[in-house]
Amino acid sequence: MDSMLAGCNTSEKIKALIASRNQNQNDLAKILGLSAPAIVDRISANRWDVKELEKIAECFGIDPKELI
Repeated sequence: MDSMLAGCNTSEKIKALIASRNQNQNDLAKILGLSAPAIVDRISANRWDVKELEKIAECFGIDPKELI
């Protein structure tokens, strides 16, 4: 991902990633098989499961390490 996101936390990177693809948190919820409120909770707490990060990275064609 862009070096512009260096220093951002995982949730900030995920938000930027979905926005750059003209998607939203509901789209992310569908990708992960979660409810929209669950996505809001994860973003707010910046708490992500490794499997979730792997799925996000796979869907967006990036290395999961770029989200950390």
